[in-house]
Amino acid sequence: MNWRSFLSQLHIFIQQEQLLSPGDGILLAVSGGRDSMLLMHAFAALRDELSPGTLIAAYIDHGLRPAETPAEAAFVIEQAGLLGIKGVSCQIVLPEDGLGSIQDDARQARRAALETITDEYNLRWIATAHHADDQVETLLLRLIRGTTPRGLAGIHPVRGRWIHPLLPFSRACLTSLCEAQEIHWIEDPSNATLKYTRNQIRHSLLPLLTSAYHPQVKHGLLQLAEQARMDHAYWQEQLDIHCQAPAVMSFEGGCMLELSNWSEWHQALQWRVLRALVSQVKGGDVETHHLKEMDALCRDIQGEKTLHLSGNIVCTRCYDVLFLYREGVLSPGWDTDEAIDFSLPSLGDILTLQTVWGELRIEKTKMMEEAMVMCDDAWSVCLAEQQMSSEQGAVWSLRGRRAGDRLLYTDGVSRHMKRWMIKRKIPKMLRGGLAMIDAGEGVTWIPGWHIGGALKERGQGPGWVFRFVPRDETLTQVARVWLNRQRKKGKKKTPVAT
Repeated sequence: MNWRSFLSQLHIFIQQEQLLSPGDGILLAVSGGRDSMLLMHAFAALRDELSPGTLIAAYIDHGLRPAETPAEAAFVIEQAGLLGIKGVSCQIVLPEDGLGSIQDDARQARRAALETITDEYNLRWIATAHHADDQVETLLLRLIRGTTPRGLAGIHPVRGRWIHPLLPFSRACLTSLCEAQEIHWIEDPSNATLKYTRNQIRHSLLPLLTSAYHPQVKHGLLQLAEQARMDHAYWQEQLDIHCQAPAVMSFEGGCMLELSNWSEWHQALQWRVLRALVSQVKGGDVETHHLKEMDALCRDIQGEKTLHLSGNIVCTRCYDVLFLYREGVLSPGWDTDEAIDFSLPSLGDILTLQTVWGELRIEKTKMMEEAMVMCDDAWSVCLAEQQMSSEQGAVWSLRGRRAGDRLLYTDGVSRHMKRWMIKRKIPKMLRGGLAMIDAGEGVTWIPGWHIGGALKERGQGPGWVFRFVPRDETLTQVARVWLNRQRKKGKKKTPVAT
């Protein structure tokens, strides 16, 4: 392949995959090696056809070869300048307690540095020089370590802000082009050592597979990656459909998955939905054994069960709803014996209480008819003075749940709090965050969940307006979703919290 043919095919690939648009700023990741130097020369040659915005070549120094990297950085910046491209360099420090191998840590640090430079110069894309042989090595590496169907797609032409325009071309092709165009590059000695797994695949495993098993093994793996990318695109469309309301409801730090139609979904879709939700909450993949446990959890919709995943992620199935959230989000640790006693204010006065559960504001008004217009949800209630029973004492209490609590209803009957929670199927992890108003005879109001006793009676004349503002917005959001869901199932008897 000659230079002109290469540039033509590269231009076509960029257009087909929609890697960039005219005016887009591009950061070229240039290490000084053969592939990245060719990438820089190719973009310089296609400047008129691509009409990019700002072009910048960035060299990242990992600090692993301090004797060579200063000269390499200077080489990249000099060569970029000769092509009319701005060159920059950045030195990074690898963490001493990295979670992976040196190469993995260096790769993550390099990506972070390149994204920082991209943001600094307000660029749109980061272009790397990954090619077809890198694709083959990536697939083999993932197969050896264990991967998912998504992992078989290998390196995508575009992923987020990262583009890989050289994917259609082999290492041999790029080497031939560099030699023909007299493009200078620097050989990284670490590419030849068998110390790293990827180099072992490149220099030992692939030659063995090609010579002893199948001469077209690379071609077969590239076809597999292409098919896997098409499958991934299809499944992504399915996830976009199934991972939205009403099946999935998201909240800060987690999400809820409706399981009433779970058995109607194919298991392939079920597992992908679970993976997608874990990725949404955790920011990473889920281990296969956890995925199987989550699957079993979703199939048993009786009662409530909890599973702890890695990364401090909690998976709780409450009847036919699956909660997936970061630890502590829905269990704020408010199970406390704290109780705040108060008396109802006089006319013209306003009582405000700040508590761990939120803010309670009580105001006495002359005309209950006007006040009741404002009490249109379960976070606001009214109490007419004429509805006050003689048994209700002067001291009220705002507190958390207690053992043996009884809940007052409008008809004056009280029932065990625990039975009410079970009947309403209130998730256990939410119960510790419920604030309760005790009028002396029992719990008459659970803001957002239950209004009972005299608070639900209509009245005239003077009375009090109670307003509760929850402290935790996440719990409020989950409560609202849960109550709306219960109402749709015909089980809700109180106004919906908003």
